[in-house]
Amino acid sequence: MTNRKLFPGLCILLLWLASLACNLPLTGSGSTTLILPTLTPFPTPEFIQTDFVPDPVFFVEEFDQGVPEDWKSTPGWTVENGILSANRTDAKLEIPGEWQEKRLILRLQVRSGAGILDFNVSPSGFYRLIFSQDEISLEWQPADGEPESLSSSPLELNSDWYVLVLEQARGLIGVELDGETLFSGLHPGYSPSGSLRLINSGNSWLEIDRFVVGPPGE
Repeated sequence: MTNRKLFPGLCILLLWLASLACNLPLTGSGSTTLILPTLTPFPTPEFIQTDFVPDPVFFVEEFDQGVPEDWKSTPGWTVENGILSANRTDAKLEIPGEWQEKRLILRLQVRSGAGILDFNVSPSGFYRLIFSQDEISLEWQPADGEPESLSSSPLELNSDWYVLVLEQARGLIGVELDGETLFSGLHPGYSPSGSLRLINSGNSWLEIDRFVVGPPGE
């Protein structure tokens, strides 16, 4: 009779201890903490990240040592006295990396023609910022299809040095020149991560002495 009275209480105690044990962390000899399975259902596949996305590498490049070795350049780009310049038609400079949210800062001169900055270059396409002495424009170029114009703004540039800033954060894109906002809060709706590319458009004469890729807001 006594055993029968104790049996329900013992079952309840054992169930309570089992549920407690399922949620206790087990710490091994290293710093990794292992968690025992709980009664909580596993996440469904759509919430499990399967592709590895590397952390973006931020940098400041002032071309004191020439063009970085891992940048891929076609003929037409030269460095002299810390100034990267191109005066050859369609000279291209590929900057490898995986950036999505970022802040790009370029100190540049556009002596003639126009320069092009492609960003988020990926298999899906890329964004293209075209800047000349009288206009700046932004477009999305899909891998298959025609370019989509996103915005444009008139400019009045001379042969002085200017600081061009492009910021991309939370799906929004903004551009300013010497502290003056040209585009603000553009929401193109699609922002793949990708690399960067500089192009000297046509018979332009483009010079850059500072190129910065940093986190947005800095």
